[in-house]
Amino acid sequence: MKQNLNIRPLLFLLPLLLIPAAANQTIAQNIPGFSSYTNNQFTVKYPSDWSINDTGFPNRTVFQAPTTTAEVGITWGASAPSWFLDREAWFTNMTKNGLAMSAITNDTNYLSRSHALVWVGTIGDIKESAIVSVVNGTGYIITYAADIANYLRYLNQVEIMWKTFHVKS
Repeated sequence: MKQNLNIRPLLFLLPLLLIPAAANQTIAQNIPGFSSYTNNQFTVKYPSDWSINDTGFPNRTVFQAPTTTAEVGITWGASAPSWFLDREAWFTNMTKNGLAMSAITNDTNYLSRSHALVWVGTIGDIKESAIVSVVNGTGYIITYAADIANYLRYLNQVEIMWKTFHVKS
């Protein structure tokens, strides 16, 4: 039975991320096996065989893998709180919500080359990684969640999604 990963630990963050804002970047070149997705906030390349699902939440787009319980969710909003890029605050908040964190680092290689937090953890039989950043005042969270047995199966594709994510101007 396929689990619904769309609203798991990030539900408590959604009220903080409901007002969109624009930023300035361009999308990478064509990548074989990937399609482009564009909305009024960002552009990203995603695996062509993945589906795009409306989550029912404003400012959230979910890309789902075709055959396993795996997905990438992108959530954004202009009202990023002051603690948004604070490692300790994320660690405290996520562990309170049941996520067993295995790593949390600072990284500048993703999300339009902006300062970002990158974390990896597990909750039950789900492994999740996320990139959290603020680009031109807008907070972005990109999560990858999959059952532990299939986490590595799509990780290379997810890394391409992370690297091709660009905020629109």
